[in-house]
Amino acid sequence: SDNYNLTKGDNAGWGDNVWLDNYRLENIPQGENRTITLHVRIPDDAIGCMEDNIWVAAISEGDNTKKDNKSCVAHVVIVRGVQVVITPPSQEDENGGMLEYEVLVINLGNVQENFQLTKGDNAVPSWTLALENTWLSVPRGENRATKLIVNIPANATGCTWDNIWVKATSKDNENVWDNKSCLVHVRVVRGVQVV
Repeated sequence: SDNYNLTKGDNAGWGDNVWLDNYRLENIPQGENRTITLHVRIPDDAIGCMEDNIWVAAISEGDNTKKDNKSCVAHVVIVRGVQVVITPPSQEDENGGMLEYEVLVINLGNVQENFQLTKGDNAVPSWTLALENTWLSVPRGENRATKLIVNIPANATGCTWDNIWVKATSKDNENVWDNKSCLVHVRVVRGVQVV
């Protein structure tokens, strides 16, 4: 029988995120084996699609020239997600007025994403809407902003509400998207002239 000391390591520098249940196995009879568990916790800041080569080595206490090691790979799965925020949520102006909103696109995934922005509203006919940028490249865990510009038609009826939306869609996966809406209110203007 023999005792074995175990060590571990990896090439991505995950350090304390890689550990063994036990670092010493005692009294293993000739021709038999024992099992322990290697634990790997993927760090929060790991980038999607990254791979870490992790190894475990066993060295005999009876003869330190007798040793072996094997490795395995931990692969970080790509996670995609997006959130859209529009501020302010509501504004008003008179007929023919122009309003600006900030559109914030937040990358909730673990890889850099390119998001396509589209816009629309529920007015019939549709009002004139413009986005300062229709594509945003957003690093993982960060956000980027652009402007939404709304032109209220000169012939809009006072007290009209228009619901305007902006949608961000991942270039690499069209199923990853989010949209938010904001409101525009046409201010009531009263006036009279008698001739």
